[in-house]
Amino acid sequence: MNTADYEAVSAATTREELRLALSSFAAKMGFPLVNAMLVEGSLDSANLRIGSIGNTPSSFLLSHADLTRIRMDPVMHRLAAEPTPFVWDQGFYTRANKGHLWEDGAPHGYRVGVAASLPVGNGQSVFVGVDRYDKLPTNGETLARMQADLQLLSVHTHVAARKLLVKTAPRALDSLQLPRLSPREIDVLRWTREGKTAEEVALILGMKVPTVNSYIRNAMEKLEVVGSKHKAVLVATSLGLI
Repeated sequence: MNTADYEAVSAATTREELRLALSSFAAKMGFPLVNAMLVEGSLDSANLRIGSIGNTPSSFLLSHADLTRIRMDPVMHRLAAEPTPFVWDQGFYTRANKGHLWEDGAPHGYRVGVAASLPVGNGQSVFVGVDRYDKLPTNGETLARMQADLQLLSVHTHVAARKLLVKTAPRALDSLQLPRLSPREIDVLRWTREGKTAEEVALILGMKVPTVNSYIRNAMEKLEVVGSKHKAVLVATSLGLI
């Protein structure tokens, strides 16, 4: 990797720029999937706060955002325990008696990966991981280079996170969560969850059908959902937003 690849991450001025920079970086490493997290608190803490950005496939988004799954994931525990970069595969999960988690993610491209973490103070850490379906190279020097690249990437990711994801108030990480839905967006999604059509929701809430659809589109964009409004409902419900 060259200097420009790292600087594109640390110089990102919007979440979308950061997502694109991370995705480009991962692709140059040979990985189609990437995710970066800013984590506050221990994984077992009731006050655990996690904000993430990446290109998780929509087919795996609900599982990926499931806090219960996150708390069980041996990769997350390894990242929390030590900052040394490491590689993981199916064996990593089976040795931790969590093979079912690997089986859940494998069909979506999460078969092998490289991960690194960076403690940044105030009980916070940056976790960065790249993942793919194909096997990792067996050459030790190549793997070491991948781990070194990812470790340095975590530093540049933290620079961007300070600008884009963290509030100025200490330990206030609300901005790391998925963007907050407006009261009307929540109302529309809740009635949609109840099986109401756009026409029925419009009648219930006293608005026009195009307005209902506009709220749905806005919510889908905020939740980074591509596809149907029902997928947005599932994601919002899973994250406790509605």
